[in-house]
Amino acid sequence: MFDEKRSDLDLSIISEDFFNRYKNEFNRWISDYEEGTVKPSNSREKRFWDENKIVIPKYQLENGFIDSNKVPTKPDYYPVASKTIDSLYQLRVQINETDSIYNITKSTLRIYKNWESFFKQRRRNLNYLGRSHNKN
Repeated sequence: MFDEKRSDLDLSIISEDFFNRYKNEFNRWISDYEEGTVKPSNSREKRFWDENKIVIPKYQLENGFIDSNKVPTKPDYYPVASKTIDSLYQLRVQINETDSIYNITKSTLRIYKNWESFFKQRRRNLNYLGRSHNKN
């Protein structure tokens, strides 16, 4: 249910170039993590990192997309991811300061390789919603 006092902002970008840059940073992060060059800040972050290094290649990259929050925001190591997350934050702040009707509490970005990947994922999501709705 939509709650104007507490809302998410979910965005998508369809760009093979941007997808490939993000994918390259993700793969560099995996390598850095496995080599110990970068380390999680706490046990919770470690759980996410361990899960992401397995799940993201199998379910996201394989299907032509990646969520922007799957690469750590470490500007010296991953500048594309860091700048992307910062831009999402700045957008959320501007919206909240400009329009007091809405309170955007979270902003996310999914980067698609191409339109085909975008539409295939939309179809998967809608099929999942349809099956979930039919169970209830």
